[in-house]
Amino acid sequence: MFALAAFAAVAAAAAAEVPPRITVVYDVSQNGTVAVEATETLEHDVRTYRITSEWRGKGLYALARRGSAQRSSAGTIGEGGLRPNEFKDRRGDEPTSVARF
Repeated sequence: MFALAAFAAVAAAAAAEVPPRITVVYDVSQNGTVAVEATETLEHDVRTYRITSEWRGKGLYALARRGSAQRSSAGTIGEGGLRPNEFKDRRGDEPTSVARF
């Protein structure tokens, strides 16, 4: 979630200077063992944004927890920063949870 917070801060501060699409891929480790590969993407057109995040287990963690965790936030960009309209959260085969603002 660090990358999402960084994306949000950058987008809110200077949306016009941020490329319309940024994707960051990184590994998350625990005690030196890579557990998850994370992909975070920010897309915007200066007025609206979408941030998506997908985490997939690697190695033994992939066997223990099948599927992936997917989260997304979409909304508008204004003077006060990001204003979400919708948030989605899906983990593995579970139904998608949705919050609309």
